[in-house]
Amino acid sequence: MLDKFAINVFNFNEIAGNNLDTSLASFEAQQKCLVEEVNEISTGLKNKDVEEVLDGVVDTLYVAVGMLHKLKEMGIDVEEAMQRIAENNLSKFPEALDYVIDSTVDLYDKKGIEINYSFARSPLDDYKVVVFKDENGKIRKPFGFESVTLKDLVVGIKFDE
Repeated sequence: MLDKFAINVFNFNEIAGNNLDTSLASFEAQQKCLVEEVNEISTGLKNKDVEEVLDGVVDTLYVAVGMLHKLKEMGIDVEEAMQRIAENNLSKFPEALDYVIDSTVDLYDKKGIEINYSFARSPLDDYKVVVFKDENGKIRKPFGFESVTLKDLVVGIKFDE
């Protein structure tokens, strides 16, 4: 699904020449477009307009993939970055062990953040995992979570002037 979409976005940016402008100003301009598209989602939600939400979500993805294209043009292995981030996000669902649950609840308690947890079956492994969420439904990192690093993918790479 996303492969075809990404190819079309890449083709659009190739035709428009957007992928070749890797200046900071160009990234800032695209970031403003992202904000506009996210605001479209907000407006759609406020108006209970499913079509506007769908359009905003897809347009947000379109602009974000365009930014990835620029980063790829800069020599960054964006596929590796996406894989690392996807795997890292999956590590937010650790095996449902008592010490992980207790330590995570305690960690957020000390920060004054109330969290709830539930259990799920991992589609990747054959064991029960735990899902931590705050009162807004945001997934929270478990005790011992290690953030992903992308530093090695951007060594020596800078925005054009």
